[in-house]
Amino acid sequence: MQNYTLGGNHLWGSLKLDWMASYAKASEERLNERYAEYESEYIVNNDNSNPKYPIMTAADPNDFNDLGSFEFGEVTNENQYTDEEDMNFFVNFELPADFFGQGNGTVKFGARGRFKTKERDNDFFEYDLEDLYPSLADVPTKIYTDPDYLAGSKYQAGTFASEEWLGSLDLNSTNGEDVPDEYLPGNFKVKENVWAAYAMFNQKLTDKLSVLAGLRVENTKLESDGNRVIYIEEDEDNGIEEGIEVQPVSDENSYTNVLPGVHFKYDVDNSTILRFAWTNTLARPNYSDLIPRAEIINEDAEVVVGNPELDPTTSMNFDLNAEHYFESVGIISGGVFYKKINDFIYTFITEAQDDTFGSGTTGYDVFQPLNGDSASIFGAELSFQRQLDFLPGFARNFSIYLNYTYLTSSADGIRNEDGDERTDLDLPNTAPNMFNGSLGYADRRFSARLSANFSDSYIDEIGGNAFEDRYYDTQFFLDFNASFAINKNLRIYTDVNNITNQPLRYFQAVKERTQQAEFYSTRWTFGLKYDLFKK
Repeated sequence: MQNYTLGGNHLWGSLKLDWMASYAKASEERLNERYAEYESEYIVNNDNSNPKYPIMTAADPNDFNDLGSFEFGEVTNENQYTDEEDMNFFVNFELPADFFGQGNGTVKFGARGRFKTKERDNDFFEYDLEDLYPSLADVPTKIYTDPDYLAGSKYQAGTFASEEWLGSLDLNSTNGEDVPDEYLPGNFKVKENVWAAYAMFNQKLTDKLSVLAGLRVENTKLESDGNRVIYIEEDEDNGIEEGIEVQPVSDENSYTNVLPGVHFKYDVDNSTILRFAWTNTLARPNYSDLIPRAEIINEDAEVVVGNPELDPTTSMNFDLNAEHYFESVGIISGGVFYKKINDFIYTFITEAQDDTFGSGTTGYDVFQPLNGDSASIFGAELSFQRQLDFLPGFARNFSIYLNYTYLTSSADGIRNEDGDERTDLDLPNTAPNMFNGSLGYADRRFSARLSANFSDSYIDEIGGNAFEDRYYDTQFFLDFNASFAINKNLRIYTDVNNITNQPLRYFQAVKERTQQAEFYSTRWTFGLKYDLFKK
């Protein structure tokens, strides 16, 4: 990674000017990522007595342990390269202005340019080593079963080819078979140029009421290059051999967004403030969604298609909140907000009706990002933070922080695999209930804090129908940190994270149907910190 920045601040009379120009480049090269696959067929017992933790085991353990029955499948080697260049500049001008005779007003205007290029260039080779290593019994192996596996000791990973053996193989482009359909659909080059300009003013309307209003205009131009891979099925009658056809594809898209906003602030008294805001924002599509590609995955009967014509997601937002500051350290605040969202992006799943993507792809599931029609979010938030200095003795050193957010949402324009619009869908990635809280203690030498974070389950990925919808499960994290000052310069500290051993978990349609679960256990950190310069 490299980053170069040059900027300045200037004052000419009453005119303030600040500017900055920057260039950044980041690249990642991952060489020789290898996999060895050995395959066997045996009867499996599927135990769903606890559907949150399903387990599959071999009906006859000898089948699982007979390495000679696992026949060579494939050995693959992949090289990955990604780079990204980002050039930015902005300039801002600020002048004093007093439109309403209350003083301390300003007018500000400026411009910005951002020019970004991202490119991926991978390759993928397959190697036929069946004659040398016909079965798993013919290669060095390692037992990867871990009795302390966080998901539970009943989950047996089993025996695999060792990574030392796999890493020592002489695999290169001259002795392997190039498999372009494995990497070309993921290779791309995207250029995104954004020009923006804004103007705003900040004024006091009365002694208690002030306003900040402005307008931002952004123009975005996209150029994307990718690859469309078409699968060709063998047809002996017509002399057609099985294979693939690669078609380079390019596309362009541009759009302009006008984004006004107004903020009002009203000082009820020295300790209480009311705020109201009307804003407009946008979120651009992910680069991976914009690639004009078509990737056929025959093993899963799927086609993944890009969409360079995606529009950005825009949102009109209304926020109303109040804040009250205590005489000592602390604040209580609450508010409500509403968001009207247009052109949100979701993955549309349908079934290929013909061989558009190549011979034999009729009936494949087709995945493509599309713009939905509109969505809305209504929410409320309440926050409380207070030093408990009104309590007697050592208890006055405690402090408390609480925050709760409630969300309800709806989304229109999402269609199922049959093309029918789905109803009663929440907007993806909107959790109905979220809570954060902490209890802290601090005196001259010792400090400690216990923090809790809760997030409700929510829909993460929309499937072709309700049965296929994926949800992110409820999360509850508990963390603790503490430190003790031995003297002015030396401090001992400890952090304990994820005390609840909260798994990352996805479920399909209903909570009992686990789709993915990952466990990370509790992490404990401790150490000494010495301040060299504190006197």
